Amino acid sequence: MRTWFGFVYTLVAGLVLLIVALKLRPAASEWLLAAIGSMSMLYAVADIASDVIFRHSEASDAAVLARLTGVPALVWGLVWIGVSLGVLAAVVRKLS
Repeated sequence: MRTWFGFVYTLVAGLVLLIVALKLRPAASEWLLAAIGSMSMLYAVADIASDVIFRHSEASDAAVLARLTGVPALVWGLVWIGVSLGVLAAVVRKLS
């Protein structure tokens, strides 16, 4: 973290999640955790698509792996998107 805001925000968010975990019923805690995880996975899909599909970034992880392995960055991006969507689908199935 580069600023005090980042440090304080992370500390407060962690404390809020800890309080939620301790005070809510297990089902509510599980739902909240699944919601946070699902949003993180959706952001990962959007971020990968932005770096690999919609614009090509030489600084992206996919571009670095492409240089290291010879596998195109687009392939890495599509694999990561597939994994993220697969895990998201599994979470949705579990919650239904």
